[in-house]
Amino acid sequence: MENDELTVRQQKLLDLKDKIFTAWVEQVRTNVSKARKLPEPLLIDTLPAFYDTLVQIATSNAPAYLRSTLAMEHGGERARLTHFDSQSIVQEFLLFRQVVLSTWGGAMVSFSQTEIAAVNHAIDQAIAESISGFVMIEERFRSQFFAALAHDMRTPLATASMAVEMIGQADDIGRIHKMSEMALKQHKILSQMIVDLLDTVVAASGADISPQFKSVDMYTVVQELAQAAQLAFGHTVLVKGGSVHGLWCETAIRRAIENLVNNAIKYGARNTDVHVEISQCHGRCIVSVKNTGSVIPVDQQESIFQLFRRADQALQNKTTGWGIGLPYVRSVAEQHGGSVGVTSTDKETIFVFDVPLNPQAVLEAKN
Repeated sequence: MENDELTVRQQKLLDLKDKIFTAWVEQVRTNVSKARKLPEPLLIDTLPAFYDTLVQIATSNAPAYLRSTLAMEHGGERARLTHFDSQSIVQEFLLFRQVVLSTWGGAMVSFSQTEIAAVNHAIDQAIAESISGFVMIEERFRSQFFAALAHDMRTPLATASMAVEMIGQADDIGRIHKMSEMALKQHKILSQMIVDLLDTVVAASGADISPQFKSVDMYTVVQELAQAAQLAFGHTVLVKGGSVHGLWCETAIRRAIENLVNNAIKYGARNTDVHVEISQCHGRCIVSVKNTGSVIPVDQQESIFQLFRRADQALQNKTTGWGIGLPYVRSVAEQHGGSVGVTSTDKETIFVFDVPLNPQAVLEAKN
């Protein structure tokens, strides 16, 4: 009889799962800023399975938390796939505890003090393990990033140093000019690396950045970038569309589109063209950048927009890069009240950069 009652109580708690997660999603989107834009499946991730574990703990007189990898994987996913920080993870678990216990109480399910203590202990343990999983992944990303940073900066620095040293030894004016041009070129590469790094890290920090908006013709910007890319890489960039005028920060928009075009060239199949199309629809400007090349798997399409992350294909091919370009593109889009997304198939990969023609009006309405 006792086991039958236990089964009934467990089933009653399991039947409350949908209600609990509906309430929790609403609470976490309201109270955790970094959760507001996450798709619901990504927001929930391993928590339904963790809830099943809580039900087992609450109804079986479990003496201690039943350890598993669920909480650590939750923290790892937060690090890999979201902008969450450790405080956001703590907040979401505290809200989860609140929603679970209040829903159970509202359903008139009774618990002993020992059972409630076990549930609270399990949630406390899950918070600690989630933070551990989060920190482990973040530390790995940072280590990979700084290793790539040191490697990528060493080459232009060494080349520039060699050129300067040879200038001091040369007595031919032509050779001196050639070496000075080499040193200047490498200096520009290093400068651009540093600017990219600083801009992206500042954007990722969540600092309040106010772009300087002015009238810009997106078509003109894209045409200039296409011509520069063709000169720099010898790669054909075909531009389609017409003038689309908007109030944007020209410097930021230019560098964001440049990142998309350069990525399309870098990761595209050899001897294939890059296609850029500019259009407008219902007060928005849409810039699509298309290439033919390796597929970006669906499970990696969000992570490539996260700071320091790169797709497995890029890592396997040892394509140079830091994993900061696409996060910068996203930050620029969001500063303009817009977005950036990707669709990738075995035929083509298309990045879509979408911003309002008047971001100021959109951002003011949002606030």
